[in-house]
Amino acid sequence: MASRQTAIPEKLSRKQYKAAMKKEKRKKRRQKMARLRALEAPPEEDDDVSANEELAERLLEIERQRLHEEWLLREEKAQEEF
Repeated sequence: MASRQTAIPEKLSRKQYKAAMKKEKRKKRRQKMARLRALEAPPEEDDDVSANEELAERLLEIERQRLHEEWLLREEKAQEEF
């Protein structure tokens, strides 16, 4: 019977009970926020990677456009000479 009494916590006063509940609620809220941050972290890294890829793609597109314009100018000159 003595072991049974140690398993049952003492009755808390209302003030202690409210404090314990507040602490537990805060703990759960913080854990939930930590889980959300952990879930959001990898996509943010992916966003950085995709942003870098997007920038590289834009730079390649600008380079392609510049080369195309140079080619058009060469073709125009070739047509004039012909």
